[in-house]
Amino acid sequence: MANDHIRQSAKQLAILLVALASALLTTVSTPVYAQFVSPPDFGFVIEDIEVLPDTREMEVMVRRQIGFEIGDRVPQGTLVESKARLEAAGTFEQVDVHTRRGSVPGAIVVIVEAEIGRRIHFETGIGHEDLGGWYLNMFGLRWTSPLHRGGTAQIGVHSGLETSGLFANLEVPGIPRPDYDGLVEIAFFDRTWYVQDGRDEYRQTLHQHRLLLGARHRLEGGVTTTLWTGVVQVNPSDSLTTEQGGEDVEVPTSPFLPPPNTTHFLDARLLIERDRRAVVDPWRNGTWMGARLRVAEELDHGGFWQVEGDARKYVPALERSALALRLQAHYTSSGTPYHQRFLVGGAGRLRGFSSGRLSSPLGARAMWVGSAEWRHPLLGIDRPEPRLLGTLFVDVGSHWAAHGKPESLSAGVGYGLQIQIPWVQVVTLEIGYPITDEPDVDSVVGTLTLGRSF
Repeated sequence: MANDHIRQSAKQLAILLVALASALLTTVSTPVYAQFVSPPDFGFVIEDIEVLPDTREMEVMVRRQIGFEIGDRVPQGTLVESKARLEAAGTFEQVDVHTRRGSVPGAIVVIVEAEIGRRIHFETGIGHEDLGGWYLNMFGLRWTSPLHRGGTAQIGVHSGLETSGLFANLEVPGIPRPDYDGLVEIAFFDRTWYVQDGRDEYRQTLHQHRLLLGARHRLEGGVTTTLWTGVVQVNPSDSLTTEQGGEDVEVPTSPFLPPPNTTHFLDARLLIERDRRAVVDPWRNGTWMGARLRVAEELDHGGFWQVEGDARKYVPALERSALALRLQAHYTSSGTPYHQRFLVGGAGRLRGFSSGRLSSPLGARAMWVGSAEWRHPLLGIDRPEPRLLGTLFVDVGSHWAAHGKPESLSAGVGYGLQIQIPWVQVVTLEIGYPITDEPDVDSVVGTLTLGRSF
């Protein structure tokens, strides 16, 4: 019976992920010129982007930071904002953005004239990876256009909800082919693994080192494919930390987890993303989809594979409100080490529950979560990014335990504030309540996180 549940669950997850991949591939096959057949109801269609001076370095840097692509439909205000966006990047001097008519009614050619300014930049503030989540870049340096090819080199100390450490990456356009970007990532970081025992919470630190080489290909329609390969080392700490009497104390891992052993993986990852969020107000208009396949070979014990899918839609409503929708699904094979499985519960993984509260100490074999969130501006209503958004949300999901046992449906509701502040940009305060009958859960859970909920 358990095997039947596993097979049925895996089949449902596969259907979800195939649907996501089909949407992505359908977008790739849509020619840009088809968008010129009829003029848009508002704004303009970007027929071309011309960059002066006409060098590959300038073209790569401008197109990465201008905020829209050829074929996008944008309101007139976006063109004004694009100039401010390029100036705020700190890369260019004497920026001028103007347009001329395109070859069909409703289409325009955007012309950007600028000069490259400083090449070394000090950076702090918030950062974001769509599948990885938000983090605080406490200290960082960015080298603009190393080797004068239009790429970037960055190094920074990042602090996230569960991951903190030193991250360095290099992006060089035109490698290995003219229409690809060559990528390098080196990271030394710690990840927190949550263990729940009744109402007690324990935390294990996973020390990780990562070296990945990759190539990224940008396609039409906002689609990007990225392939990574490299090595990963995970070294779990030999004790758990918990709070007793207001102080952190250490306890052995043996009652909950396997003996801590350093593990080495040979990793390959394929990421496909389709980003069609609006330029002016992405929090309330557009779509984003992503799918990731990971295959890892453990040097001592064999390998495992994982597949993850994530789809988000933002629907404008009333004058400046929005309905944000999200569906995510994750699956990993049976031989996956516990610290490479999924935690269920917490921000981004079923709100209304604390981090990892719904999954066992060994994590989840598979999970899915659907989210709906109503967003309404409370301050700065006329700004593209309101200073204060109020939210109401509901999350529903389920998961399968490490050994494949299906668990019951879980759900949480709540409300929150998304606050735009200087330097950090956006923080989110949320209060969630579980509405399904779960053992050993808190009746209310408060979280403070970086960035928007999704």
